[in-house]
Amino acid sequence: MLENKYFTVTASHITDTHGEFDVRLEKGHPVYAGHFPGNPVSPGVCNLQMVKECAEKVAGHALTFRRVAQYRLMEVVSPWKEPDLHISLDVAETDGQYKLTAKMTAAGAEVISVKGELIANNN
Repeated sequence: MLENKYFTVTASHITDTHGEFDVRLEKGHPVYAGHFPGNPVSPGVCNLQMVKECAEKVAGHALTFRRVAQYRLMEVVSPWKEPDLHISLDVAETDGQYKLTAKMTAAGAEVISVKGELIANNN
C-alpha cells in the first residue's frame, strides 16, 4: 500500500460505484531518488497503484488488477511540478469482476487515464 507513504488522500467523496479523490504526492518518498535523479517523476506503476487503492475504497475491499486495457499518460506526473492531484473513477461490479474507468488530473488538466478489470483479492 502506498497511501500515507507515497501519497495522501486529502479529500474524498464516494457513492455506490463512483469516487472522487483529492490526493497529494509525498515529495519525500524514496522512489523519487531513483526515478529519475535530478528530474524526479512519478513512476507509472505507482500512479496505477494509487488508482487501484482509490478503487478499493469504492469497492469496499482489496482488489487485484486482472487486466489493464488502457493506460494513457498525457503529461508527466511530478510532485515538484504539481503535488496535488484529483482522481475520478467508476468501479462497476458484475459477477465478481470490476470494470474500472479512471482519470487523474493536475491543475484541471488530464494527466492519466486508465481502463481495466479488477477482481476481489482473497488473500
